[in-house]
Amino acid sequence: MVDLLHMLAPCPKGWKFDEKLTLEMGRLAVETGMWTLYEWENGQYKYSRLPKKYLPVSDYIKYQGRFSHLKQEHVAKLQAFVDEKIQKIKAIAVEAPVPTRKPSKSK
Repeated sequence: MVDLLHMLAPCPKGWKFDEKLTLEMGRLAVETGMWTLYEWENGQYKYSRLPKKYLPVSDYIKYQGRFSHLKQEHVAKLQAFVDEKIQKIKAIAVEAPVPTRKPSKSK
């Protein structure tokens, strides 16, 4: 069996955003569809978090200086790419159950 961990690590310095927004950048990556949380189990994708309604990609990139050069038509192209990805995900999506803690046994 092969385990793989593929993760997003927001980088304030490289992405050029205020370090106070680090957690928000990770959240927005998922909420806009720029990043997908999933597991691969027994040959099947299991999505850990699929937003009911996705936010616009512009909500994610507006805080990051690395995207400051993009024109509106570039953002629209990026949004179209993400929209297509989301449609493909919805077509094959199997959501993974949220893990729950098992009660500890008292001695």
